[in-house]
Amino acid sequence: MPNMNKIKTVCVYCGSGPGTNPRFVEAAIALGKILAENGIRLVYGGGSIGLMGAVATSVLDHGGTVTGIIPDFLTARENALTRIQEMIVTPDMHERKRLMFERSDAFVALPGGIGPLQGGSEAVLFFVGVDDVEATLKRAEELGGRTVQPATSVPGVTFGVMSDTQGHLVGLAAQT
Repeated sequence: MPNMNKIKTVCVYCGSGPGTNPRFVEAAIALGKILAENGIRLVYGGGSIGLMGAVATSVLDHGGTVTGIIPDFLTARENALTRIQEMIVTPDMHERKRLMFERSDAFVALPGGIGPLQGGSEAVLFFVGVDDVEATLKRAEELGGRTVQPATSVPGVTFGVMSDTQGHLVGLAAQT
């Protein structure tokens, strides 16, 4: 993402499982390292397992700061990560999503289930707009193995995608 030094907090939507490709975990770990090395706080779903655990642990292992936001009913199932600097337990998913959104100025969606898809989609639609999504995803197919490339911009927002070396879409990113 351009001008990473202007971003203070990134929300990462991702799965509580490792996904079907070992590269997903590698990407989560690499993203965590990049965030920490650039002094960018991670806001994420609060779990210690899967891609959630991988990105948060990587941020912590590289000296970064992490805020986890998890609904009470998921604290046991997603094994809430206890070594983070800030853990917020919410009464429900709506409050979790609202706080994740409000506490972040950039958003990344890594592989996962319905939760990351929904959270990432909402961030994209809010910042990019419905009309630009189709063009953005079409552009993603043309990126061929690059990571976090600008796909389209609107005033004050840069939207990009992350793809693996074969050009498969593995993540979405929006920066305010």
